[in-house]
Amino acid sequence: MLNVQDTRWDQFAYQFSHELCHLFANSEHREMSSDVVARNHQWFEEALCEAVSLFTLKQMASSWEHSPPYPYWKDYAPAFREYAERLLGEKHRRLPLDKSVAEWYAENREMLESNPYLREKNEFLATQLIALLGVAPGSLGAIGYLNLERSSYSKSFEAYLESWYSCCPEAISDFARRVISLFTRGDHDGTAIAAVTVSGGTPY
Repeated sequence: MLNVQDTRWDQFAYQFSHELCHLFANSEHREMSSDVVARNHQWFEEALCEAVSLFTLKQMASSWEHSPPYPYWKDYAPAFREYAERLLGEKHRRLPLDKSVAEWYAENREMLESNPYLREKNEFLATQLIALLGVAPGSLGAIGYLNLERSSYSKSFEAYLESWYSCCPEAISDFARRVISLFTRGDHDGTAIAAVTVSGGTPY
């Protein structure tokens, strides 16, 4: 069901990891909800899955360089990295140097909540999230606790993220905490901390 032809393993990995991320993020809880606001925060899940897709490409490039599934596939490893870098280099993914993610969200909140499939906006946020995926311990594991509390759909976006954080085991909760700070410039208990603002460059 992926939209890929031939042996474009980079595109297979990119698309498959996005869909797999939806499963890890408990998307079925949202899909089974009868609440009309269940999709209000779906845009965030879409952006997160895009970030995981890009992260996967980088990880597979490294993995195939050192331990490819078959020895003669090693030469394909750079294609994963080149595909990720080409996507990350797109202009719409860059954050203006004079703006934070929190400010961007405030400007775009209504559009995001009304349509979770605004591709360029999702891709922009994904580029900011991927920087956190690489530094927060257990970040991929933390995704498995998103949408776990079904009542979180009807909450504000801030409360939705707080629900995610509270569901995460402490050992892997750092990623959720960093995401909260990205949007609110504060940590989970309201204590002011430095804003996490990603510059316009590629976060690698």
